[in-house]
Amino acid sequence: MTTQGRNPYLVLGVPFGTSGQEATKAFARQSRRARRGIGPYSLEDFTWALHEIEHGDSDPAHDAGLYRVPAVPEATAWPSPEAPFPPVRPLPRRTEPHSEEEVEALRREAAQQLLKSALAALPRPPGRAG
Repeated sequence: MTTQGRNPYLVLGVPFGTSGQEATKAFARQSRRARRGIGPYSLEDFTWALHEIEHGDSDPAHDAGLYRVPAVPEATAWPSPEAPFPPVRPLPRRTEPHSEEEVEALRREAAQQLLKSALAALPRPPGRAG
């Protein structure tokens, strides 16, 4: 996986396996958009992505950890709307169940925290110190 779980091909908006030359063109296009404030990525993100793709050209093993989005969205779709879903199989419990006293103590603590946060959100009356 790449730095911070990002995929440089998706950041630059190019297909997986794009050459460094095509990535450079995409970088120029995307950096112009970033300078105008268009899109979720910054110029730093595009620079990182271009570097990653260029490095992948010299070391094919570098791209092996990248996640890929299928080119055909239907490849991951359920066979048809009428097809039945696989049956739900519950997992075996791996911890001991909590006692009623423990559950009640958790409920009281949650209620107290909720009340404190609700009271803290109320506006203070004028002239009163908090």
